[in-house]
Amino acid sequence: RSLIVAPLQDRSFRQLMAYWFLLTFANAGLIGTFFQRNLREVVQMGNSWVNFVLVISPCIGWYIAIRRWGSAIDRWGNRPILVLASAAVILSPLAWCFVRPEWAWVGLLIPIYAGIVWSGIDTALSIAMLRFAEGGRTSSYQAVAAIITGLGGVSGPLVAGTVGQALVNWQVQIGSL
Repeated sequence: RSLIVAPLQDRSFRQLMAYWFLLTFANAGLIGTFFQRNLREVVQMGNSWVNFVLVISPCIGWYIAIRRWGSAIDRWGNRPILVLASAAVILSPLAWCFVRPEWAWVGLLIPIYAGIVWSGIDTALSIAMLRFAEGGRTSSYQAVAAIITGLGGVSGPLVAGTVGQALVNWQVQIGSL
């Protein structure tokens, strides 16, 4: 019990876990679960293209940016990079709202951009967690982080499914979109 309570008494750890929980909740559930359906039903991509877009394309972005994020973190620290990358990642799901079948190629660019941004978020989070292992702190920080992010990853899709069912026939038309 003390292994779980001790990390949660650390204010900076609680703040990081609140951020990480919300990030996992939103990405795993509220956003991620709808990308595949959008690509299949709206953009009309086949399964191979959907897998390429959602699995391979972000890795391309990751590869492009990871060194630059590492240098930026060394120079400015984790918090500014988390703020910058978190603000930038918001553009990715917004861009998906505008992808239509005739603009399917945009569906390849959005995940590359997302991979660039997510590599900054993940690198900063990893370094932050490594810092919680310094100074005689126990490894229970990492275990508690895994529990909290896991809860975000499980509860996100449950909430998203409930919201999706409630809005199953809802559509918005803005001009020709």
